[in-house]
Amino acid sequence: MNPHPLSAPAPLHAAVPGEVRDDYFGDAPLPAAFLAAIVASSDDAIVTKNLEGIILSWNRAAERIFGYRAEEVLGKPINVIIPPELFEEERQILARLRRGERVEHFETTRLHKDGARLTISLSVSPVRDATGTIVAAAKIARDVTEQKLAERLRAHWAAIVESTDDAVMSKSLSGVIQSWNPGATQLFGYRAEEVLGRPVEMLIPADLQPQERLIRERIQNGERLEHFDTVRIAKDGKRLNVSLTVSPLRDANGTVIGASTIARDVTQRKLQEEALREAQRALLEADTRKDRFLAYLSHELRNPLAPLGYALEMLKSRPESAEWHARAVDIIGRQVRQLSALLDEMRDLATVKQGLIRLERQRCQLQELLHAALEAVKPKIEEKHHALACVLPQENIEVDADPVRMVQVFSNLLRNASKYTPAGGRIEIEVRTRAREVTVVVRDNGIGIAPEALPRIFQLFGQAPEAMSRAEGGLGIGLALVQALVQLHEGSVEAYSAGPGLGAEFTVRLPRPL
Repeated sequence: MNPHPLSAPAPLHAAVPGEVRDDYFGDAPLPAAFLAAIVASSDDAIVTKNLEGIILSWNRAAERIFGYRAEEVLGKPINVIIPPELFEEERQILARLRRGERVEHFETTRLHKDGARLTISLSVSPVRDATGTIVAAAKIARDVTEQKLAERLRAHWAAIVESTDDAVMSKSLSGVIQSWNPGATQLFGYRAEEVLGRPVEMLIPADLQPQERLIRERIQNGERLEHFDTVRIAKDGKRLNVSLTVSPLRDANGTVIGASTIARDVTQRKLQEEALREAQRALLEADTRKDRFLAYLSHELRNPLAPLGYALEMLKSRPESAEWHARAVDIIGRQVRQLSALLDEMRDLATVKQGLIRLERQRCQLQELLHAALEAVKPKIEEKHHALACVLPQENIEVDADPVRMVQVFSNLLRNASKYTPAGGRIEIEVRTRAREVTVVVRDNGIGIAPEALPRIFQLFGQAPEAMSRAEGGLGIGLALVQALVQLHEGSVEAYSAGPGLGAEFTVRLPRPL
């Protein structure tokens, strides 16, 4: 009679009575106590089961990994730790064992006592009796849940690194590039094989090399740099605005051995920030110009009050004097005309800006428009004894224009020249023609325009303060009206000055009718 009913060695926790047969472990028998010590001290779960799947032994590592004490599982089916959907897998393993096959490093899922699912690596071997008959199975189970989780995390992060648009790279403490993702290729233009093993300084402008040394020192001290804005150089030599996050890389002992760098192209963000700053500056400047304009408007509106008050007193004090009456009427008329011109200019500009103006365009003789403009400003030119020179073509030049508005353009430019040219100065009008374009230049030798004021000379409220302070009245909105009217005629107007005290030149270009 077989002394071992289950025909298997009795391990650390025997399922049935019996002695451990040393000869079950090969041609060189080992003491049972020695084998028991190995099983007891193993970090892997070592379990034996018979060919029907009944658990025969259960070591301490099995208790730790699966949560069951030995007395809870001995004599029970191994299915207690197998998910129901994997019962068939267990039947196949037992079938292989009966055929004498060994199952090695088979990854599968098992259940913890609390229901948690564990990823397990199994090695299962058939156990034979003295006659060589397979009577049981020895199973070594290693919990690789954390290992697999780490592998999945590594794969997950690797996928992120490979797919991100950010440049992700690593370097040694000496600055040698060790890894390079597709985002880095996209950002810098270098393929991985072009940079691996080369110093990271190849990406850094010469003037920022000391910055890299400081970053490396901080990394060696275990510090992390986040969102550090700097400049790097692409393969084509282009300077890139980047935001860097640099972290120390450590080995298993925690020693810093290198650095990982994430570089994000922030060129667009920098452009947007600069555009925002420029918009803020423009708003501040516009607000300043508006305040200045309102101050000058108040001044301009108050200016006529004193002469009007004086004229009123003249009429009151000597109502019977024809001479005083005539002088008062002349003063009142002059001031009313000045106020009317001011209000007309403001109204016209508002109408143009709102798109409400309608041009009455027709074929016009350019010379006639210029003569009409000169007549409008002639009193002012004569009053200041300005020398006037006109360079006009002999042939008639036609333009497609609203004659009233175009006379307004040229008279405003001439009035502007007279206003900012001291008495006895010179004003010139020059007309040049090309096949498809006619150019009218109004030039003076007056106070000129500072270079920084030229870009805003046609802006509403954009007149230079020194020009307004030296002007003979006016609000500086005439040039804004000139530009708006010229643009309505599909033309352009430009200003030029060599600087303060060197005069100014305004050039109007209009298309010639076909």
